[in-house]
Amino acid sequence: MVLQRTGDVTSSSCRCLDSWQWSPDLVVPGSTQPYVRVSLQPTAGEYKTVESMFMASMASEGAVMQRIDKVENPNLLARYQSKKAALSERLSPDCINEVQAFHGTTPDCVDGICKSSVIPYGKGAYFAWTAIRSHCYTEEDADGLRYMILSHVMLGYWTVGEPRPLKPGLPVILRGHHLTHGDSAIDQAHNPHVFVTWDQYQSYPSYVIVYRAPDCIHRQLSVQQEVMQAMKKWDKDAKKRARHSRRRKDTASCVVM
Repeated sequence: MVLQRTGDVTSSSCRCLDSWQWSPDLVVPGSTQPYVRVSLQPTAGEYKTVESMFMASMASEGAVMQRIDKVENPNLLARYQSKKAALSERLSPDCINEVQAFHGTTPDCVDGICKSSVIPYGKGAYFAWTAIRSHCYTEEDADGLRYMILSHVMLGYWTVGEPRPLKPGLPVILRGHHLTHGDSAIDQAHNPHVFVTWDQYQSYPSYVIVYRAPDCIHRQLSVQQEVMQAMKKWDKDAKKRARHSRRRKDTASCVVM
């Protein structure tokens, strides 16, 4: 997958589902329940698509799918679409960089995510391109079930390994043609594995995947460690560029003298 600073992600890398539509008749206006989870039939094309994305990296972990629930939350979806419209107006429709990514969670957090999406904490809200990376952040419930969210995520104008905005929600600052702070951070520009956002409405929890699997024993680096490593590399490169800039200035002043 290659994300673009200008231009859209291809439909195959974006992994957008044509059937991703919420059903307004499922959530009754004025109801105290802000969302419903609709269990998909295993024979449905939508189920098979999500299952394929999940099992692409989880089959080797011995994962067994239990069910896939589609989240129907019209108020949250409206906020997501409003954020999408704002990004489209600020960056252009071709630069939204909308992807689908996984978020591993604990059983007690599923309800809150379905109500309000993944709320940023620490350095932000973390998502992974492959399910195996998110699996290591799940925990079993009393019945031995694990839960993973498949979200639609808008990356907007991304930066590599710099999850440090001035303040979440602030508009991007323009300096000529360069943005000083992006809408998201990724671990690497080519084939990124980790995405970090700071605005809860930049993502929508499309599906809740319920499954069984052993504890993650092949854990490489935590998502936060990966991002921190990218941040350190970015800082090192920035310092190197600053040193080179000073050297050029010193050389120029010597020539003048």
